[in-house]
Amino acid sequence: MTSTLMDATFESKLDAKSTNTEYINFNVRDMTFSSGKRPHVTIDGEDYFLTDGSFRQIAEQLSIPVPYARRIPDDLLSYTVNYFINNNNRSSLSALVEDGSLRSFMKPNYPYISYSEMFSAVRSAVGDNYDLRYAKLSDTKTSFSNLPNDYIDSVDGSILS
Repeated sequence: MTSTLMDATFESKLDAKSTNTEYINFNVRDMTFSSGKRPHVTIDGEDYFLTDGSFRQIAEQLSIPVPYARRIPDDLLSYTVNYFINNNNRSSLSALVEDGSLRSFMKPNYPYISYSEMFSAVRSAVGDNYDLRYAKLSDTKTSFSNLPNDYIDSVDGSILS
């Protein structure tokens, strides 16, 4: 049984989210880190705020213990991260940017697959033998489940029936 209202609404939300997502490849040494209330990186002249997840990823990528990175003074954090960036052997990384925030870092050989492409691939693999009733998209994960119709949830948290 196919839930076409849910599909159309969810797919349009996924398309909107994918439209605001940019996939970038860059040389690690072309990145500069700045700490403060909203840590950010500058890559090829563009500033991107870091999410908590991407801050953790870059610290781990550079072998900087995350608890240490969260506690040290801002000027020491900027110095430390930029020191390890400049002495990094990895030549390139990729990143996902959404609405000016760098959401995640990844190896450059990982392809970017948009939310809507993933949803379409799953839907076509399953065919018409599914009943998607609950779908939630957040900054950190996308989840699907099969709940009663009264609890159908869209990407923005509204009830669908």
